[in-house]
Amino acid sequence: MKFSSQVAFMFFFVLYSLTAYTQSIINSNDYLDPVLYNGRIYSFFPPQNISGHQYLINEETLADKNIFYTGQIILDGNSFNNIFIKYDIYNQKLLLKISFRSGGEKIIEISEDKLQSFAFDDKNFVLEKLDKNNYKIFQTIGNERIKLYYYWFKRLDIKSGSNAGSQIFTKALKIKHLKKDSQIIRFNTNRMFIMLFEEKNQEELKKYIRKNKLNVKKASEEQMLKLINFCNTL
Repeated sequence: MKFSSQVAFMFFFVLYSLTAYTQSIINSNDYLDPVLYNGRIYSFFPPQNISGHQYLINEETLADKNIFYTGQIILDGNSFNNIFIKYDIYNQKLLLKISFRSGGEKIIEISEDKLQSFAFDDKNFVLEKLDKNNYKIFQTIGNERIKLYYYWFKRLDIKSGSNAGSQIFTKALKIKHLKKDSQIIRFNTNRMFIMLFEEKNQEELKKYIRKNKLNVKKASEEQMLKLINFCNTL
């Protein structure tokens, strides 16, 4: 009996602690789906002497780095649409902005444990779990068996010239991969790309690339989508 009382006490203590923690993040008048709103508060805000930003944004259409995109997330099979998200490619974190009816807002990091995919700005992304403790987020191009995967990232570099010693975020950088069956293979030249396919299909690929004057290192997403769609016909 004494043991049962101790178990009951511990249960209500944990429940109270979780409730208190949740209420420290959200107002009790706001209903937030626990599947979606389940992550750490985002706290990476570089000092002002670091130039640039850590996000993947379209610099041509989105001048303000603080603006979030309207997007979609799929978590553990559940789809959430018309939510405000942004992708920190320096830390490899998907961010969600929560605005409360009662006023104020929070930015949280979406947990990788249940994240499957997300989309914004006409770009689609998938989280690939490479092993038990390692994952990567890739932009996907193509919807068929063979796809392209782009891994986006940024680095912090040291400024040169008059501002030597201070730091700056690089522009958004990407590494291109081919996703074929269960393999994810990196490439950066036409030759490397062609060699990823069976020998019987390589000549057709060479002809397509020459005819369309493609350089896979510099080709646009539209050009690469047409290329990968062609690859799926071979």
